[in-house]
Amino acid sequence: MTSFTVWILAGTFALLWQIIGALVLMYLLYALMIVVRYVFLWRHAQRVGAPMGLGEVVSLRWQRVNVNEIIDAWELLGQSELGISIQDLVRHHKQGGRIGQVVEALCLARSRDMRASWKDLCKRDLQGENVVAAIEQRVAEADKVKKVRGI
Repeated sequence: MTSFTVWILAGTFALLWQIIGALVLMYLLYALMIVVRYVFLWRHAQRVGAPMGLGEVVSLRWQRVNVNEIIDAWELLGQSELGISIQDLVRHHKQGGRIGQVVEALCLARSRDMRASWKDLCKRDLQGENVVAAIEQRVAEADKVKKVRGI
């Protein structure tokens, strides 16, 4: 082998190691972005007061559950103190329900001292009914009755 051939081979190996190093670095940056994403979701859950660990956040994301939606619903429910668990929210989400609408309807009903249960609203939501509109209609009817009675 001539010195020129050795020089070319050394340059080729150096380039190969640079490419491998760049690929490893890109993979590590991608993995870091994923970890940071999960940590931010977990921190958001902790700030809201949702009883979720980092492992549960990762598990729910792997199950294709919208964790942000669960956390936002928990925040609304936490302020209303309605006694609904994270598992109830996840269960309804996995069944194809619209958690945001059910939580909004439940909070609206409770703020107007109307009787509405989580299970009933979930059942109606899964049947395709707009539960917020149904509660708003009940509120309007109750207001109309109060107005007629002069209360």
